[in-house]
Amino acid sequence: MAYKHLEDRFDDLDDSVKEKFLSEVRKERIDPTDRKNWSKFPVNYERGRPLSYKYAWSDEIVKFFKEKGAPLEIINSQYLYNKLNRKVIKRIVYGMISTPDIPVEILRKLEDWEKICIYAGAWVKRDSSDVEYNHLSEIVGAYVKAGINKLEKVHVLNYDSKRQLKIPGSQNYHKANYVQERLFSDDSSINDIENLLTEEAKNQNYNLQERIAIKLDSLDKNQLSYLSKKYGKDRLGDYYISPEKPVQIKNSINKLMNDILRNSTSDK
Repeated sequence: MAYKHLEDRFDDLDDSVKEKFLSEVRKERIDPTDRKNWSKFPVNYERGRPLSYKYAWSDEIVKFFKEKGAPLEIINSQYLYNKLNRKVIKRIVYGMISTPDIPVEILRKLEDWEKICIYAGAWVKRDSSDVEYNHLSEIVGAYVKAGINKLEKVHVLNYDSKRQLKIPGSQNYHKANYVQERLFSDDSSINDIENLLTEEAKNQNYNLQERIAIKLDSLDKNQLSYLSKKYGKDRLGDYYISPEKPVQIKNSINKLMNDILRNSTSDK
């Protein structure tokens, strides 16, 4: 089955789902060394085996998704047991215990391995400030990718340093900014601005700055965030959004207008 990009799957989900997800991943994480935290695992399961056994954890993961109403379609507990080592599985379970209420609307849109990796990502990615203003597909993609990276790293460090853990579909997440690049690849507003920025840089045509500013005024935060990451503060000026600390957007062309005035004066 061909991989379907996240933005194509999430186009019918509104901002309320995004806020539920962000609220959940902002929760304080559990202390795995405190055994009482294990009683919080949200599955009614009679544990006939100690939790230290890998098979019991594999079984818990499968049951967790079934209870959530987003069951794994292909993966079963035996497959997890054979595929993952104990320390890798623990990171998934830590995420499930810490952030059990990731919206089911999101989980139902994910493939089996994405469902599993998003909990590992929720465990390791504690700060959402770098993505909270982004499109839901980008936010979810960031957490799935964080989970993939964590599981692969734990596998190499604790199991097999010569053989990478091959997670199905992970190649889609190892492509830098793949969600965002595809999300805006057909955006005519973005394309127009990028063409103007290219022309401005190539020909040193400062008369284009006002046209660029007017077009930047019409963009939303997601579009400006994308351009900020690609072109930086020097090119976007007041429209730049820092990925570390998003700022409120001001629909102003003052900086660019000042640049125009300075250049006009210097030409006289």
